[in-house]
Amino acid sequence: MSPFKRPMMLALLALLALSQARAADTRPKVLVLTGSGPSLPHAQQYPPWVHEFQNEEVARILEDSVHVDVVGDLSVLDEARLAPYEVVVSNSLFLTPTPAQLEALRNHVTGGKALLTLHSGILSFLNADFYEEMIGGLFIGGPTKDPGTFDVVTENMEFWYYGYAFRPARRHPVSAALGDFEATDELYYFQPGDRDLQVIARAENHPVMWERRWGSGRVMSLVLGHDLRAKRNPGYRALLRNGVRWLAGYPVVQPVRDMRVDADAGRVEGALDLARLAADRETGPLEFSLAGVDGDDVVDVHLDRRGRLDLDVRGREGVATVTVAVRGSRGLASTVAFKVAVDARRHGDLARYHGVRAQVSSVEARDDVKDAGHLVDGDPATRWASASVDPSWAMVDLGRTLAFNTVALHWDEAFATRYEIQVSDDPARGWRTVFTESDGDGGHDEIRFPTVQARHVRMLGHRRKVPQWGYSLYELAVYNR
Repeated sequence: MSPFKRPMMLALLALLALSQARAADTRPKVLVLTGSGPSLPHAQQYPPWVHEFQNEEVARILEDSVHVDVVGDLSVLDEARLAPYEVVVSNSLFLTPTPAQLEALRNHVTGGKALLTLHSGILSFLNADFYEEMIGGLFIGGPTKDPGTFDVVTENMEFWYYGYAFRPARRHPVSAALGDFEATDELYYFQPGDRDLQVIARAENHPVMWERRWGSGRVMSLVLGHDLRAKRNPGYRALLRNGVRWLAGYPVVQPVRDMRVDADAGRVEGALDLARLAADRETGPLEFSLAGVDGDDVVDVHLDRRGRLDLDVRGREGVATVTVAVRGSRGLASTVAFKVAVDARRHGDLARYHGVRAQVSSVEARDDVKDAGHLVDGDPATRWASASVDPSWAMVDLGRTLAFNTVALHWDEAFATRYEIQVSDDPARGWRTVFTESDGDGGHDEIRFPTVQARHVRMLGHRRKVPQWGYSLYELAVYNR
């Protein structure tokens, strides 16, 4: 081959490979619109408001799920140029598009696509007469002078306890897939103006992430992420990644806790209902399928398309890793993996095995503390709370008679100062007290007593530390040590 033709051939091959790679990229497209517009008039004692956007970091957070284009030219706000993008991310400050550009953005979202504002991006498009309605409220203050450290609460709950909910307390799929976290960041203040707006996360009771429907599309805001350190917080990264995935049409799946089952369990029907742990933005039916089982000599796994998972335990000890694919109504899929440990003899927390059930005497009115299953779910962030009444009890049914000699209680601030630990093989025939506490101080109580054989164990509370509250426990664990 001629030495002149060889470079040309290599260039053509490289161009062909690039075009094939682009053709094979089926990820949804996301437009990150960035840059600063003219600074608004400000008091003389304050400097002009400027910001760094760290677009490279934003792209890195998202690149495993979507194709990201970062653009700093407002001319992209054109209906034809916006058409390929499922999500427009405003990572900007004081951008003032023309009326025609604003109308193109409005039509894009109303027609079924999505807008996400990041941090100071909530302060772009202020020249749009529809913008306050579009984002669901008003920016009313901030940023703070210096970044502060605070807890980010990933539940849609209001921090008061008087029995009236201003908004439904349902948890958004984006935040249901992660827990609370601590952040060092700027805290912007936002005043919701739409009752249908759903808060995804709060800090110091202020919304820091929220979402609402806009026509056939969605609008979401995340006001955290002031600087590079804030954007590298794992909690922030999970909120941003989950938010964009959900807006783009991926199902968002909550983590599945590892399971422990007895080797002689045989057929375990309904071991897991995955449909309760996954959602996409269309709220349509999802399709579930097995993506893999590493350890099928330990268990056979059966999964129907609706997310019901059954197990056939083969009778031998071991651990299987199960991976499930969840496909949404737009054809996009997410995966989730979890372990199934099979034990011939129970060890560790006996209350963490499949088939164990918790029951309680009463519950507080708040939805997030009503589930008795929180006592045995292994999650240190979930809890049960009783009504404000004495006596009250929380009981665990171990599913079979077992030997044990230790009960561990992890109390919330609403703890018992006087309580009993009782055991029984049949609660209808009575209980036997194995331990009495008359001066409890909350926190973690590890209670030891002579080894007993029983199926049921309960905490029976007689006196509360705080009279206006009930009893509240994060965990009730049972051990044979």
